[in-house]
Amino acid sequence: MSEEIEPTEAPEGASQELIKELLAVLTSNDSPYRPRHVAVWQGKAGESDMRKPDLQGVLRNASLTHLGCVEVLRLDSHLQPVEICFVPFDSLRGIRFAGQALFRYAKLLYDDGRSEELVLVPLLYGVSWSTPNAFDQNGTLTRFLCTVHVEGHESQYSIGVGHQDFLIDGGGQTLFGLGSVGELMVALVTDDPRFAEKCRVRGLDPKEVLKSAAEQ
Repeated sequence: MSEEIEPTEAPEGASQELIKELLAVLTSNDSPYRPRHVAVWQGKAGESDMRKPDLQGVLRNASLTHLGCVEVLRLDSHLQPVEICFVPFDSLRGIRFAGQALFRYAKLLYDDGRSEELVLVPLLYGVSWSTPNAFDQNGTLTRFLCTVHVEGHESQYSIGVGHQDFLIDGGGQTLFGLGSVGELMVALVTDDPRFAEKCRVRGLDPKEVLKSAAEQ
């Protein structure tokens, strides 16, 4: 379960202006960390071939520390963590998650020609381990702090503590926990700078995809 509390405001002055400048860059149309169109299946992984997605729309992590990416722990050949990485959704065509845990196994399906990769995905935001509150560390609660209001952006941007949450806009905004996701697939969009490359990685003809999109 996720729960929001009344967020505190971010510091005024230079710090907030810097955050706004960084957000403008990271959410721009040519940024790999911009929000992406996705389809989400909640529950168990592997159901995307059997039923329609539970949610569709433009997705980002609800915390401004993550935006359009997924935090992962890369593994060595013995399945031991070796480094923390933030993989942009722009590099992915999908993610399939294993069972529930504070560190969930997941398979990354890349959209840039790389082979699929097994990783661990932390259920909690990293800052959660630095607080004195047990409820920040057991995966049952999400809090948002230091809210920033950015001109031209409908959404507010805050720092997440506790259970990682996603925010999806599908005609109305929906907040949901990372722990509920079984599978996530990133949609092809024709204005993507790497549209043709991504089509070929998925075994599709870019011209045929464009033709089909124009006919709809």
